[in-house]
Amino acid sequence: MKKIHTLLMAALAVMLLSGHLQAAPMTNDDVIKMAKAGLDESIIISSIQNTNGNFDTSANGLINLTNAGVSKPIINAILQHQHPATVATPPTTAQTGATQDPDEVIITSNGSRQALNYTTGNTRTAMRGLGFGGVGTYLYLPGPKAAMRSSRNPTFTIMAPEHQTVDMTYVDLVSFDARKGGNRELLVGVTLTLKAVGTTNQTGVPKEHFFPVNIVKSPDQSRAPAHYFSYDVTPASSLKPGEYALAFNKKYFDFGVDQ
Repeated sequence: MKKIHTLLMAALAVMLLSGHLQAAPMTNDDVIKMAKAGLDESIIISSIQNTNGNFDTSANGLINLTNAGVSKPIINAILQHQHPATVATPPTTAQTGATQDPDEVIITSNGSRQALNYTTGNTRTAMRGLGFGGVGTYLYLPGPKAAMRSSRNPTFTIMAPEHQTVDMTYVDLVSFDARKGGNRELLVGVTLTLKAVGTTNQTGVPKEHFFPVNIVKSPDQSRAPAHYFSYDVTPASSLKPGEYALAFNKKYFDFGVDQ
């Protein structure tokens, strides 16, 4: 009941905020209200990207957002919205050469290094094959395309604790399908009810959505924080055009390949 109540309150907050946004541009205060209402980070970012905005991106404005608990990816989305011509990607360790945050993933593509934004994703359920295929659980990401566009052979730099075994069970590269609602989705589980065996649950991503990767310890460990190692993750073969995400630390760092 508590979870349902939380979801209803979040939905109400979106409705109230949507009505407000019709009358006035979205502001820092609106973002803070959404964050404090417990809305998912991806929903807030999508709202920023798809509405008019009058954001305060001065030093004091950004400090106030940080002090209010607004996350880095949301602040990055505000900067990108307010200054699209000059802030394609806010300065990160990718450009400064400073120590890389363990929660950060850097993508190197066509000789350029950039930090990837991430989302925790949302889930929905729907019948498959008119119900004969059971009920599917889908992970979906907002928007038809990721903001970051990559070459077919990117390199991802991640950080992992020095005691951690880093292999293909630690980081995944998966593809997403476009769906009619304008989002990207990935089947992550199926519930089947059969007379002979009752109800069964099948979890796991279909193998055709998994892409093998090569993982090696980075030759340059200068950006690794204390008690961490840096690793380079590359697709085992060139990626086809489509929408992808690197699944790491229960977050989805999304990107797309156009050609």
